[in-house]
Amino acid sequence: MAEITCKQCGHVNEGERVYCHSCGAKLERTLLPEEAKPEVRREKERERIKKLTNPPYDVARDVSTFALVLLWSIVAAALIQIARPPDDVPPMPKERALDAPQMNFELEQALQAPTPQQLALPEDAINAYLQNRIKPGEPGLAGTVKFDRVYVRLEDGVCRIVSQRSFLDNPLYGSISYQLAIEGNKLQATCVGGCFGRLPIHPKIMQTLAGIYSDLWEQLKSEKRVLGEMASIEVGKTVEGKKAIIVGTLPAKK
Repeated sequence: MAEITCKQCGHVNEGERVYCHSCGAKLERTLLPEEAKPEVRREKERERIKKLTNPPYDVARDVSTFALVLLWSIVAAALIQIARPPDDVPPMPKERALDAPQMNFELEQALQAPTPQQLALPEDAINAYLQNRIKPGEPGLAGTVKFDRVYVRLEDGVCRIVSQRSFLDNPLYGSISYQLAIEGNKLQATCVGGCFGRLPIHPKIMQTLAGIYSDLWEQLKSEKRVLGEMASIEVGKTVEGKKAIIVGTLPAKK
């Protein structure tokens, strides 16, 4: 144990004393020698200072941070693409088309004809028919989302059905693409892809999401039945410079 020597009388006192045991003079505790720190504590102190001044490179932490940033970047990019409208959005009609064709009636007449018939259903005529046939829906999801309209875009061999909905008065677009064929007196619609806004969706994923268009098919079930009775159907053929669906019939049975 450290000791303190009194400067007044020279008496050697224990280290914890404040006054000299012999003469009572106040001892100068600055004379106490500094206690040596244990070597273990010295090593820990050196390690602590080293970490503060030169932190080690943590590969796992950096990889995790990069992956998290990348994930959120992808999510943000996807949301932006979903919010963007497609390139070919037609103007929103303000009222019903008075000159819209009676397409279902025309198809029924063709089926009853005694000779083979071929009808061209132009894209603009189909959209005018859909405008009158399918009415805007009531708001859903607590009044934030409502159905506005549906229209088609015809491409070579593919019919793309686009639905427009409003979320807080902002238009959102979803589309699903079908290849159409007549098999066994039924219209077969095979999903070949789709988009949300401008974000393309893989066909296999879109097939699982096709149920969101079930209400549309339900409203068009009579048209689907009539088309199923056709002998042939071709999508995307050009008629007088316009894309169209060409349907053909067999002679009516007597």
